[in-house]
Parts: sequence; C-alpha cells; structure tokens
Amino acid sequence: MPGTGIVWLLIDRFMDQPMAGAGAVMSLYFQVTGLHAVLNVLVTSFIIRDWRSRNSRDGPLPEVTSDPPADAPFLRRLPARLGRNLLHLRMQDHYVEAHTDTGNDLILLRFRDALREVASLDGAQVHRSHWVARAAVAGIERRDGRIALRLVNGSRVPVSRSFAPDLRGRGWI
Repeated sequence: MPGTGIVWLLIDRFMDQPMAGAGAVMSLYFQVTGLHAVLNVLVTSFIIRDWRSRNSRDGPLPEVTSDPPADAPFLRRLPARLGRNLLHLRMQDHYVEAHTDTGNDLILLRFRDALREVASLDGAQVHRSHWVARAAVAGIERRDGRIALRLVNGSRVPVSRSFAPDLRGRGWI
C-alpha cells in the first residue's frame, strides 16, 4: 500500500497524468505489488546465495599448522585475538591483511617483507598480492581460463598465470 501511494503521488504530481477512479488506482496497486514481489524474490535469492557461500563450511576450520615453526617471525606480529593459524595474506597498499581462522587484521609491513617472514611456513605466493597457506586450500575453481583457490574460510583467492606453473609443480593445482 505505501508503495502504491508513493507511485500514485509521483504520477499525479510530476507526470501530468492525473489518476482518477478506483479502477486506475487498483490497476496501479497490482502493478506495484507485482514489481515488489519480483524484486523481493531477486534480492532474497542473492542474499541467501551470498549467506550460503559464506557459511558453507561444516564445523570449525581445520588447523593449518599444529605447531608453527619458531622461525616464522610474521606470526609474532599477529594480535593475540587472531591466534597463530595463518590462512592467507593479502597486500593492501602499505599494509598486509592477515587472515586467520578467527578473523583478520591489517599489519603495517611491506608485502615483500611479510613473504620473507612466512618463508618457513608451508604456503606459497599465488598472486602478486596474495600468499596462501597450503592447508587453507579447500578447493580449486576454474572459470573462463582463470584459476582461483577456495579457502577453508570461504574466501576466494586468484592465482595469477605467472605463479600457476610453480603451483602445478607443487601439486596445488
């Protein structure tokens, strides 16, 4: 009803087409209701699909490493609330966005330096701005000739063509 009233006012005031008679108002009501129903179905389906893709894992995330190497200095940079289960690093301007199984945080550090600090962990740089722990990979997606890694936390990380041969050699893809 409110939507029909708003549309009626817009048509009556700005379109120079006065709406007269109950038949015209009822026709407008059914048109607006139909449009609302279609939009509601579309928006709801997109929201549900997005929610399912974000929450598709069963149970807690698996541990990437049971005992990270003591010589992985990057892990000491992580806030205590994130733990030490490093899944993914992503370059963000002058920061590195570190993702663990409990969340993420930005750390002021060059990506190149972060890569050096995680060199002892079982992982690889998969893109010029992404590093992934091997145990964090839940699957591989191929679309239009492009490869992406699906991680255990639901994230999707692109694999660049320049890093793909190394990942094939390691048996990742």
